[in-house]
Amino acid sequence: MIQSLSHVNNHIYFLDIRMNLSSNRASSFIKYLPIFGLILCFILFIFKTNNSITYGNNACLNDIKTVETKEQIEIRNVTIEYCNTSAVLENCSKSDFVRSRAKQRIASDRNAIFLHGERTLDLGNNYHISVDDILFGYDVLFEVDGLYSTGSWLGAQFQSSPQDAMVFQHLLWKIKPDLIIDLGTNVGGSALFFASIMSFYNEQGRIITIDMKPFTQNWVNHDHVKCKECGNPSENNLWKKYVTFIQGSTTDPKTIASVKSYVTNATRVFISHDASHSGNIVYQDLLNYADFVSVDSYLVVQDTKLDRIGRSQTGPLSAVRRFLQHQNSSSVNYTYVVDRSAEMFYYSQHAYGWLKRIK
Repeated sequence: MIQSLSHVNNHIYFLDIRMNLSSNRASSFIKYLPIFGLILCFILFIFKTNNSITYGNNACLNDIKTVETKEQIEIRNVTIEYCNTSAVLENCSKSDFVRSRAKQRIASDRNAIFLHGERTLDLGNNYHISVDDILFGYDVLFEVDGLYSTGSWLGAQFQSSPQDAMVFQHLLWKIKPDLIIDLGTNVGGSALFFASIMSFYNEQGRIITIDMKPFTQNWVNHDHVKCKECGNPSENNLWKKYVTFIQGSTTDPKTIASVKSYVTNATRVFISHDASHSGNIVYQDLLNYADFVSVDSYLVVQDTKLDRIGRSQTGPLSAVRRFLQHQNSSSVNYTYVVDRSAEMFYYSQHAYGWLKRIK
């Protein structure tokens, strides 16, 4: 009997020890549970972040899911200021500026507009970005920071991007047109640029440049012009030798007739369109001037980028699409194709706007 009680007491003693040990382990686990939880949350956060910024190899923008940084959100929400070109210049003040949210994509242009825009680059540290995002970001920056009013050519304000200016030079030297029609003079920088290129291959060539206002007045509000030292291009000898300025609307029959008189005596004609950016007006200009361009030369529609930046498919790019559809469904005596090889630097403010006449 005494041995049995002793045996029971021993069992109770060891049971008490086990219970104390289990209690201590439970207390230790509970004590460190918050730390384990923080570690787990950190691991999940890193995993989610790395996956959220990775684009697919064939990135269709509808399928991309990203977590935007503060800087990206600022770019997406940035407000662009540009003058409503239908306003009278003298009344074109800040109140006339259209403030529009910079749209990262418009519904029907979800796929990349830039050449090779669908490509994805690995910038390291598992961060990937599409070529289209890079180039579109620069497009937005070009407008937001007013870089179009920064550059100059031989002392005249020149609003072209450096990449597009290089392409114009490349094409003009290759084609060597003896007549260049510059639709949209503004302050004359582009006409002077064309004249300087022409001076290297043709002593008798002609630049016809057209605008509704005198070229001594700027469509860009004075407060937004960064090239303060830029002057009057007509004082340059190249302007005096090559350039003829016509003040009037590009859609005016008198203006068109005047231009046609120059075309009659030309052998190779090249046209640059940088006048009104209203889709309807650009479309009318394309119809009116398309037959003037020589075969194997170009009709360049500038600033097709504006259809993605605040104009909701009512700008130059929409006009290009309408024009191409029109020529395919009508009995016109010309055929144009979009020459994307002219977008040789991938970035162009005139993507899909380099129209080459092939017939």
